[in-house]
Amino acid sequence: MSTWDEARWLADEEPVHGQLTIDDLCSSEYREQLNEMADKRAWSGGGALYVNEVIKLCRKCEATSLLDYGCGFVDMRAEIDASGQVLDRTITVQSYDPGVPGRERLPEPADVVLCVDVLEHVEPDRVQTVLKHVFALTLKCALIVISCRPAEKRLPDGRNAHLTIDTSGWWQHQLFDLGDWKARLIDDGGKTGLLHVWLRKRATTHGGTMF
Repeated sequence: MSTWDEARWLADEEPVHGQLTIDDLCSSEYREQLNEMADKRAWSGGGALYVNEVIKLCRKCEATSLLDYGCGFVDMRAEIDASGQVLDRTITVQSYDPGVPGRERLPEPADVVLCVDVLEHVEPDRVQTVLKHVFALTLKCALIVISCRPAEKRLPDGRNAHLTIDTSGWWQHQLFDLGDWKARLIDDGGKTGLLHVWLRKRATTHGGTMF
């Protein structure tokens, strides 16, 4: 079965959010590597760079909940408050990261899911499961940014910190074929090496002025 066909097959199954364990998403061996890096504060999390965009997307889809999936050490609630911008409605924020102690509890679905500088760090044999998890957790919209190039940092065992490196086109196939998304491509990564996309679930949202 090709990767593309596998994505279609996964999308046809019932969501397995409630059946997943953290080991399905991130092996215990890899978590040890991530925890060691977390002890050294080797990264912070990419979501803080996109706080204004997150606020804009939350407004567009009238969100009352937000999930920072793969948050690192970023506190998105604090980032939103520090921006000085006022949201139209109260929003609850979850932070999830399997590699940061205290943030590894599996999250609940949210109207908006932020997944920045995360998917390229996923183990290749777990990419499809993580993608399906992100889709199942997204109630309305997702903001996803994926690096398509090697990282400057390495894991303690010597591997490049980006475990799954592929082209922007390959990642787009994985994302767009996984479910019934409406996509807005912000950056195809041709010059920056960063695929940057907004995704909207057609089944739970209407187009209007959203995107």
